[in-house]
Amino acid sequence: MQAQETDFDKHLSNEIMRNVHEGYISRASSLASSPGLAQPGNATAQVLRDLWSRVVHRPSSPWDPPSAYERNNIKVAMEKNLHRSLRTAAKGSGAGLTGWRFEYLAPLLRASGQEWEPFENLAAAIASGDVPLWVREVLNLGRATALKKGATGVRPLVCHEPLRRLLTRALIFDVHEDIQAHVGTKQFAAGISGGCPAMALSVQKLAYKHRNLAFFQI
Repeated sequence: MQAQETDFDKHLSNEIMRNVHEGYISRASSLASSPGLAQPGNATAQVLRDLWSRVVHRPSSPWDPPSAYERNNIKVAMEKNLHRSLRTAAKGSGAGLTGWRFEYLAPLLRASGQEWEPFENLAAAIASGDVPLWVREVLNLGRATALKKGATGVRPLVCHEPLRRLLTRALIFDVHEDIQAHVGTKQFAAGISGGCPAMALSVQKLAYKHRNLAFFQI
């Protein structure tokens, strides 16, 4: 039984040590305090299948190609924000299905303008949908990790490809002022440094001060 548990925790231990070795101490600390991985096997796989087969709360609308105006806005957003998106991407974050991480793209930050421009054009083309369908399907995939949730539950954590996440970050950077204007102080994401820790500490403080409050995690 002990040997099984050692094999079971090996992946998480390796990830913690990898992050320590690469200097990402904060990331390693977060992993060390995580609930760990769910027990591998058919039971866990079936839980994931049941979760992913649920009817979506709000079906997505059919995709329409962006207009010329929208394409131009996307291109401008990439020119303004793609470099920042890669420069500020979290080091040691989860890999996508291909095993790529943000760090693998970091050498592009030292590229000359002439070498950076093709990558920027690629990003704008993907964000505009100007790539073959199979490329969009590949970028739509993610690597799922089954985390423990309580004694028997499973919480899936999905990491998409770093390239897709970089594009999303660049586009969000371009409209973060609009997001803040709409939701203001009622959010902990756009333009908030350390938003997740801030939210967690706020909940802890409120729960301690107001014992009658209930909190829902979504």
